[in-house]
Amino acid sequence: MYKRSVIVSTAQNFIGLNEMDPEYKSKILDVYNQKPLPRGYVLKPTDAWCAAFVSTVGILCGYDDIILKECSCQKMLEKYKKANRFIENDSYKPLPGDIIFYDWNDSGIGDCTGAPDHVGIVEKIEGKYITIIEGNNKNSVKRRTISQNARYVRGYAVPAYDEEEKYKRVTAYTLNVREKPGMDGKIVGYVRKNDIVLCSKTKLLNFTEWFYIPDKKGWASGNYLKDV
Repeated sequence: MYKRSVIVSTAQNFIGLNEMDPEYKSKILDVYNQKPLPRGYVLKPTDAWCAAFVSTVGILCGYDDIILKECSCQKMLEKYKKANRFIENDSYKPLPGDIIFYDWNDSGIGDCTGAPDHVGIVEKIEGKYITIIEGNNKNSVKRRTISQNARYVRGYAVPAYDEEEKYKRVTAYTLNVREKPGMDGKIVGYVRKNDIVLCSKTKLLNFTEWFYIPDKKGWASGNYLKDV
């Protein structure tokens, strides 16, 4: 099974890794350079490695069939286009695990269709903002937060994940997350309107379906959670 949450959690493990760190070679270069190599090209320490980072995450997850290996942003985009897994529609609302491509030459006028310069993995969506995990962001693995449909977004690759994971959009302005299902459960956190949350378990209580949100370690009422 190919799960979005597995890709995201694996990418999170790399946060803070710098290409000057002794572990960079073993964690990125050596993993990416396992054969077969796209186009036979061996990734070098001096190469840009944002696409190789995305590929490495896929390799470590065993998702080679859906995270299409490449060290070139352009060649990676072309692979997803060929597989009919690339979305250029500006109105597309991404989900965690989608792969975002950037074009730094985007003028901001009309649909961006230029060559991609950078790539990362969507980590989470909170309201109108997207957080992305990127390799080679100032020579490190870092997070970037942008608004949806922001300038420089070239488009999204949507790998062929299995659909057993349930993602929901929050419809309440603020939705409490409780330690157990039911209004008597202690509040342990909250989510905001238009956040996209992964729901891993459900429980029916007093005619209301409650969903467990792993990121918040608690339960939220399904009355305010809508399918994405």
